[in-house]
Amino acid sequence: VCLADSGRHVFAISSNDDFVGVITCADDSLALLVSTKSCLSALCVNTNGGKVFCADSLQNTVTVINAENRTVDTCLRVGIHPAKLAYDSALNKVFCLNVGEEGGADANLTVIDAKGDSTVRIIAIGSGISNAAGLCVSEDGDRIYATDYQGDEVVVVDAFADTIISKVPTGAGPASVCYNPDYGYIFAGTKAPSVSVIDYSRNVLIADLSVDYSPMVL
Repeated sequence: VCLADSGRHVFAISSNDDFVGVITCADDSLALLVSTKSCLSALCVNTNGGKVFCADSLQNTVTVINAENRTVDTCLRVGIHPAKLAYDSALNKVFCLNVGEEGGADANLTVIDAKGDSTVRIIAIGSGISNAAGLCVSEDGDRIYATDYQGDEVVVVDAFADTIISKVPTGAGPASVCYNPDYGYIFAGTKAPSVSVIDYSRNVLIADLSVDYSPMVL
């Protein structure tokens, strides 16, 4: 779910029915259905340009929707099985985490120019496949954090140069990740189960906290 069009509409995906629902906030009514092709997996909004990006994990595409007109602008080819999207407002980029497939393509990040609606780079993340994928952007937009579930690590990407600057070991099977700007920590939920705590300034693991259940969402 994401809020777009200056807060006037909510966009929501339905993976079972293969559509994007557009809800008008003024009266909570369903305003329009934007048809798509198959299995939808993620949404994010470009706050600088009034666009919504929608990942399709079976078609291996990201559809770009005009948030004001609620029409499809274009459809971009990305990596195998896109699972998460994150928008970097500082650089006007969308990062798409593709989880890959067993015996085939490895996990990677597709970098999308959100102004020109084009893919500009692919960044290798790790080997293996998992539907458990985590992706987030730092507050200033200079770093992207992506989980490598099979590699038991969080990959740190320089968002300006689109290059990997560090790989930080975590608990077994990191499946979710989030950034805390107040303390400069990155939290990764793992299947261990645990929450791994990473220091933003040094890109090092400072704690791995045991929890009762695997935190698949942070």
